This record gives sequence, structure tokens and C-alpha cells, in this order.
Amino acid sequence: MLKLPNWSGVMWGSLLLVSGFLLMAGGLSCAGNHESVVLLWEGFSQICHPLGFCLLVDSESCFFGSTVCLIAGSVMLFSVYYMSSEKFFYRFVGIILVFVSSMVLLIFSPGLLSVFIGWDGLGVTSFLLVIYFFSDKSLNAGLLTLLTNRLGDIFLLLSVSVAWGSFGAELSSLEGSGFSLGGVWLLGIFAASLTKSAQVPFSAWLPAAMAAPTPVSALVHSSTLVTAGLYLLIRFSSGLSNSEFWSWGLFISSCTLVMASFSSLVEYDMKKIVALSTLSQLGLMGMAVSMQSMSGAFFHLIMHAYFKALLFMIMGYWIHQCSGYQDLRISSISSQEFNLSSTLTLLALSSLSGVPFLSGFISKDYLLESSSMLSSVSSVSGLLMVVGCMLTVMYSGRLLTSLLGFKWSGEPVCNWSENSWAFWSSLLVLSMLSLVGGWWLSGYLSPLGSVLLIPKEIKFVFSMIVLGGMILSWGLCRWESSLTGSLGLLGSLWGLSFLSFPSLAKSALYVGMSSREVEDLWLPLMSSGWVQASFGEFSSSIGSSSMKNYSLFSNLPILGLSTFSGFCWFYTGQFTL
Repeated sequence: MLKLPNWSGVMWGSLLLVSGFLLMAGGLSCAGNHESVVLLWEGFSQICHPLGFCLLVDSESCFFGSTVCLIAGSVMLFSVYYMSSEKFFYRFVGIILVFVSSMVLLIFSPGLLSVFIGWDGLGVTSFLLVIYFFSDKSLNAGLLTLLTNRLGDIFLLLSVSVAWGSFGAELSSLEGSGFSLGGVWLLGIFAASLTKSAQVPFSAWLPAAMAAPTPVSALVHSSTLVTAGLYLLIRFSSGLSNSEFWSWGLFISSCTLVMASFSSLVEYDMKKIVALSTLSQLGLMGMAVSMQSMSGAFFHLIMHAYFKALLFMIMGYWIHQCSGYQDLRISSISSQEFNLSSTLTLLALSSLSGVPFLSGFISKDYLLESSSMLSSVSSVSGLLMVVGCMLTVMYSGRLLTSLLGFKWSGEPVCNWSENSWAFWSSLLVLSMLSLVGGWWLSGYLSPLGSVLLIPKEIKFVFSMIVLGGMILSWGLCRWESSLTGSLGLLGSLWGLSFLSFPSLAKSALYVGMSSREVEDLWLPLMSSGWVQASFGEFSSSIGSSSMKNYSLFSNLPILGLSTFSGFCWFYTGQFTL
């Protein structure tokens, strides 16, 4: 029988799943009617210049919001099974809900200032989720994740500041807003998207963040945090007119695709292999965005979220059943008791590889075809996209053969059974969407159900990707021992792990410690002033001068002022549809 905290996970998971289906229905309605709705709340409208908060409800925001809610609900149900013995399950559920709320705010916000609020919430909550386990490895990974994403936060804040200083308002992604971005604004959005989506040279934090619990990886590294940067570029693509940045983006995304694909071929940690596959798919979608094939990139972003979350949860199931072992060389799942689990593993990896008629095939095929028809694509870029898709089939086949016990001589798991209803209910929605979601949603996610006229030669090349990748995967499994040295030079993240943590993290921490004394001087004077001084004198007079109480009560005036301002903004506001 489930404990009370676990039932809270079931309740919130069911609520998120219902919200996801409602948002999907809204997205189908908006796409079918070709309409969108803007909700505007203007605070302080009765006493001074109004301060507005806007929400944009259209097909893109509804479909992406539906994806986030469906995956979050599935992950919450999966957590009931995976973290059944967790002592602080309420804390875990609370952080997940704040994370999902921040992502939903980012998705439905058309303005750059409101996007930044959700963007910053993602950064803070992702740090708390990565360091959830109390270990040095988790702390190091969390610091690397936080400091790398903070660079993007700085650039995005710079764009917001420059926009307010130039226009007196925030940049908007609404059609007809008239904003054309260039210079500092474009640089800020572009750099922020690079750090959030873990593009080169900011790629090291994504594999390191696998120190988080597997349910966190299934949510954060499939459809939310790592895709926020690409979603930002897609949203503001109408104002991004500088072609030089698109050229740089194409080069960086190509490097990310090749680097992550080759790194997956030499990795033995099953969770890191899935994380590197996410990184390679982000590089593929980044190339499509840089070629300005926004519809293809968005379609593959949605479908990739479904089967990648399913794959993360399946990997978590095998890790759980193998008593925590993640190394492919010492564990395998070749057992007659895991028929359904092996089938779902095959489904997720097949969809990732692009096996025909699955969701991954439909979205990836549309992405490649729509990109190939653009005049901006070169032969080198098209070749790299094809090579990246073939490498995807290679490392997917390597992972599958290793898990099924055809490659290593690890001990098979034979003393477990598939008897968790919470686990199977969490996989039901994602497995169905990975199977038929591309066929069902292709007419709505592609613009107006457009039909691409592709030459037979290009169509033949795209059709041979899976077959060529399977042949190369067979060759890799057969002669991996002799190819390890050559592939090792191309893998291992090209040394970005060493450049990121010892250089970036330590220098940032050193600067932070050096500036702490300066902040202790001016920050109390600027924030609370005489209130803090009065409290310090009062504490000394009663013999209680603990720094903990001082720090607690000195921030009460700021908290009270913020609460009062928010109440006034809401009470004096006006709603507009």
C-alpha cells in the first residue's frame, strides 16, 4: 500500500496529465481555426502608468505546454515507483511543481521580460533538482549546471535591459510587434539559447547533470530545460534578422551534433549515453533553426520530447532493477521476465533512430526534407545532418545490443518482475505518443499540413539512413575493441569537461568569494538601512546577536514590501482579452 506522500505524487501526476490533454485539445483547436488569443492583465491601471502581464495562447504554446504537462505527469507517476522509499518526497514534488510552473510561464509568455522570469526560475529549480542527492558528485554537477546557465541568464538580462532602455517596453514575439533585433539584443538571445541548450562550448553540463535522480533527467533533459533555448529562438525568430548569427549558429550546432554523436559511441554509462543522444538531437534541431526551418525544428522538438522521456524512464527502470548499476559492461537485461520492458526499450530506441512509421521517423524526415529545400543550406550542412542521423542509429543499436546481453558477459537480471502499476501507468501515454503521435499531430504541427516536393534522389538518401546506420552499428559491435582508440579521440566531449569545471567553475567561485566582503558592506545599506541597524542594536541589548536571526529578520522589510506591491498590482489591475 502506498504511503501518503506517494499518493500526493499520484494526485499531482494525474492532474498534470489531465492538464496536458486539455492543452493538447486547445492546440488542436487553435491550429484548426488558425487563431490565437492574447490575455493581458494591466496592474496599477487606476493609480499610475499600467504595468502589464501578457499571456499568448496559440498552437505552438498549447502544443509545447501540453508536452511539458504530459511528460511531467508521467514523471510524477514514475517517481512514485522509482522513489518510493524517499524520505523527503514532499520536497521533491514541490520542486518539480515549481520547475513545471516556471516552464509553463516561459512557454506562454510573449514578452522577453516575462520570459526571463520563467527562465530564471528554471535555472534555480534545476540546480536544486541536480543536487537533490547529498554527494560531492551531485554538488559538482549542480554547480557546473548553475554557473553555465548563469552565463546565459546574464546575456538574456542584458537584452531585457537594452530593450527597456531603447524602446521603453519589452521585446515581444507577437506578430506585427515591429521589433527587429540586431546587435546586443540578438547577441543576448543567441548566447542565452546556446547555454541553455548545451551547445558547444557549453555542452559539459548536460552529461554531468545525470547525477540527478532519473525522474529529474526524464523531465529536465527531454522537454524542458534543454529545449528552452531552442524554443526562445523559434518564438523570436520573426525579429532575428541578422544572417551572421545564423551562420555561427549553424557552425556551432554542427559541432555539437558531431561531438555528441561520437561521444555516445565510447560511453558505457547508460544514462550518459541517453544524455549525449539528447545533446546530438539538440544539435540537429539547432541546425534546422539556424537554417530557419522553424516548423521542422518545432515538430521534431515535440516528438523528441515524447520518446526521449520514455527512454530515460526505461533506463531508470533498468538501473533500478540492476540494483543501481549503470555500466553496460557489468549488467544486462536478458531475461524472459522482461518481455514488455524490452519491447518498450526497443520502441523508444527505434523512434530515436528514425525507424519508419514511428514518431521519430515522421518528425526527423520532415525536418531533413524541409531543411534540404531551403536555399540557405549547403552541401556540407546537409551531409553533416545525414551523418548525424546515421550515428544516432549506431549508438542506439550499440545500447540495445548491450542491454539485451548480446555484447557483454554481464550478469543478467533474473530475480525481478514487472509488477508496478505506477510504473506502467506512467509509460502508457508516452509509449502511445511515441508510436502514433507523429502520424496524429503531423497535420497540425507542420504549417497548414504542407506537402513538400522532394526530388527522388534526396528522398532515397533519407530512406537509406536507418539501413546504413544499422550496418555501421553491426560493424561497431563486431570490431569495437580495435576501434576504441580512434573513437576515443573523437569522443569524450572534446575536452570540454576539463575546460568547464576546473576553469569556469573554480574561477567563478573565487570571484564570488572575493566579492562577498564588498556585498556585505553596501547591500544592507541599500536594502534595509536603519531597520537592520535598529534590529542589530535591539539584539545586542537583549543578549541575542546570532547571525542567523539577523539574516532572517533583516530581509522582512523587503519581503513585506514585495508582497504589498504585488497585492496592489493585482487589486488595481484590469483584465483584457
